[in-house]
Amino acid sequence: MLYCMHTNKEEAKMELRVSAVDVKLFSVSNRSRTFVAEASDLKGYNLQQRIFDDAIDVGFGLWNAATGAVTRWAHYSDTHDNEGDLVVSYYKATPETIRKFPQLEGWMIHILND
Repeated sequence: MLYCMHTNKEEAKMELRVSAVDVKLFSVSNRSRTFVAEASDLKGYNLQQRIFDDAIDVGFGLWNAATGAVTRWAHYSDTHDNEGDLVVSYYKATPETIRKFPQLEGWMIHILND
């Protein structure tokens, strides 16, 4: 399902609807500018869904009940241990999210594979 977000009068960006995870499932560190959660706490959420119709970026939405805002976070990279097992997945706010919420510049999400 698609909806249109107009970034300005001349241009419209098509975004795919994404399911959003409640920010309350994350620990927040203002000092390190990270949201951290364990993968087992996020079971049932699709963290690798396409977030734009014109790009291959995957990620998910992060919902803040206090503001009602849903921000979009794109998968950035992974860290694996010496045996090749996934340890951490990293996500960055999309450029569109940073334009709407500039205070999220430099923040990351870390999903720990417990």
